[in-house]
Amino acid sequence: MRLINLSDKVSVSGQINLEHVSEIAGMGFDVLMNNRPDFEVVGQPINSEIAEEALRCGLQYYYYPVISLSFPGDVLQDTNVLFNDSTVKTLAFCRSGTRSANLWLASLEHEASLVAAQEVSRLGIDPSMFLNMLRHSPRN
Repeated sequence: MRLINLSDKVSVSGQINLEHVSEIAGMGFDVLMNNRPDFEVVGQPINSEIAEEALRCGLQYYYYPVISLSFPGDVLQDTNVLFNDSTVKTLAFCRSGTRSANLWLASLEHEASLVAAQEVSRLGIDPSMFLNMLRHSPRN
């Protein structure tokens, strides 16, 4: 499991396994956010399995699946609340961490999001889903 810290309170990761959940709790995370749709690939753990393990380990668990073709879908309001809650430490994951990082970018204020998009790119994550969202529905 490779974590990428986006801020003091938000990190992203590629797909996790059930055995990673207790490790995530042990690292001090409060929230585990799954941005990967079930059955995207054969063999990935499904939402209900991860949810059960997260709750067993004392984590708050949220399932907000996103696909790149319709990014951000209808989850943006809910993910924004979690990403902007300074009282919790959140780990969001998807297949590679890219969709989760793009959702985090979308949660930021406009100017901060543009600066953060450059940093995310420097970390090796493609911010194009977020940037395309901005192009097609500019923020006020």
